[in-house]
Order: sequence, then C-alpha cells, then structure tokens
Amino acid sequence: MASSVEALGTDENAVLKALFQHAPIQARTLAKRLGLAQSTVFRCLAALEDAGLIAAQSGDDPLRRIISLTAAGEKLKTR
Repeated sequence: MASSVEALGTDENAVLKALFQHAPIQARTLAKRLGLAQSTVFRCLAALEDAGLIAAQSGDDPLRRIISLTAAGEKLKTR
C-alpha cells in the first residue's frame, strides 16, 4: 500500500487532500471545488480507487457517483 501512495502524482494528492475535507462528495462537485477538469478528476479518482484509498458508489452516471474514503484513506489523514 505504501508504494501505491508514494506513487501518486500532484493531481492525485490534491484530490485526496480535498477528499479529507469534503468526503463523501459527488465527483462533479469535487471537480468544481478543485477547479480541475472532470476528466482529470476521474483519472485521479481511478488511481486513488486502485490504491484502495477511496470507494465510489456505483451508478449509471459517473458525475453523480458519491466518493468516500476507505479505512486506508482515513488512516492517511493522520499522517
């Protein structure tokens, strides 16, 4: 897990830090808050999900999916 976290890029870290403050949150709302393109946020969310740090509520519309931190993501808040 640590190597996955260390491999995160600048955008992924920005998204993760925003999730520390705002999760659970819709992906669309997260993109607006960060001022990033939705495509950038979705790429970051995919990397964070692959690293086991977030979970996304399933749904037909990816913009409306609710993003929350997993237990592993919550642990990073205290680091």
